[in-house]
Amino acid sequence: MDTFLKLYVLQNVRGIGHKTIFKLDRQKLDGIETGQHLYELVAELGSNNARIKTISIEEIMDLLDKAKKIAEKHDRLSIRTIHLFDKEYPDSFKVIPVPPIIIFAKGNISSLKEPGIAVIGTRNISPYAQKVGQRIGEIVAENGLTVISGLATGCDTAGHVGCLKAGGTTIAIVATPLDQTYPEENIPLEKQIIENNGCIISEYPVGMPGNPYFFIQRDRLQCGLANGVIVVETGHTGGTWHAINGCKKLGKPLGCFSFTREHYSRFMHSLGNKQLIEKNEAFALYDKVSLQKFLETCNTMPPVLF
Repeated sequence: MDTFLKLYVLQNVRGIGHKTIFKLDRQKLDGIETGQHLYELVAELGSNNARIKTISIEEIMDLLDKAKKIAEKHDRLSIRTIHLFDKEYPDSFKVIPVPPIIIFAKGNISSLKEPGIAVIGTRNISPYAQKVGQRIGEIVAENGLTVISGLATGCDTAGHVGCLKAGGTTIAIVATPLDQTYPEENIPLEKQIIENNGCIISEYPVGMPGNPYFFIQRDRLQCGLANGVIVVETGHTGGTWHAINGCKKLGKPLGCFSFTREHYSRFMHSLGNKQLIEKNEAFALYDKVSLQKFLETCNTMPPVLF
């Protein structure tokens, strides 16, 4: 039985989380060949952990059937499945408190192992910040680093586009299944990313309904995969702050573009940059020199947690 099928079933049993799965005996997992074996493993895990829900053999078989259908759909769409025991699974994901058990990918999955910088920020980007975001993407690529972002409009798009303009590799971590593109206007950009040796990844299998919470979950993967994070433009609140706070918790370098007083007075959705810089919570980025100095601080990664 394919390991993906086993892990899909296990992670969908209430009470079985990433820590339990990480601690599984690989020989025992590899020895599972039937739904009955999976049922026995869940029962064994439940006997040692009261939080694991009692589940019937019929429910196990239903989950297994669902996993097989997902695998078939992904095969038809040329979507790769990568689980935490695969050699292709990025070690950098293991630094985050809740690493994904399974990820789905289109494109060059070897790019997931390359050092990279997350370029993030508001969807409501100002015209000048759009130019800044593209230039940051270019410089990151020129320094031999991958640009990591989320394919959203605004700052994400600027980072991806700048990287591609410089002939670099970029990765989009998205909050939808890989048979969808959000926003639809970025379908051509998604195609460009894949055609230029990049990769699109998601935690969500084909057929899963969308959920706003997935965007928050996606942000932790951006921080986990990246060596450092750059904020192009953000307000005092917004989704960007999930990634900013995740970056702080992981102890990774955080950079932030510094705008002029006039810009801050005209664009309220840039005031988060001002706040981060004034509180010394981020490296202030002004130009190519300051950006390259920041990139030099992003050479090391925290030790893995699991």
